[in-house]
Amino acid sequence: MIEPDTNMIHVEGISGIIKTGKKNSTLTTSVQVLDTNGSPIAGAVVNAQITNPANGGAVSTLKARTGRTGVATFNSTSVTPSWQFCITNLSKTGYVYDSSVNKETCDIFSR
Repeated sequence: MIEPDTNMIHVEGISGIIKTGKKNSTLTTSVQVLDTNGSPIAGAVVNAQITNPANGGAVSTLKARTGRTGVATFNSTSVTPSWQFCITNLSKTGYVYDSSVNKETCDIFSR
């Protein structure tokens, strides 16, 4: 019996920009999701966890969906400009999340 080809997805990269205001800072994080062929995957659900170590280790769970370019965007606001952002899961009907080929799973952003 021949196994059907499985569509695999992974995290290609995480990037972020911090904007500092008078009272709070905002982190905008982008996560790119690609398939095995390096094509962007639209409509994938990206689950993430963001930790603010400078704010007593407060943890938030986040979820966003990728757009047509395979990028999901997250925003987080804090009184201190320091975050650890980690992907906890990817999902899309008809695809399997292969975390072993992730280029990046977590990133730390601080000012």
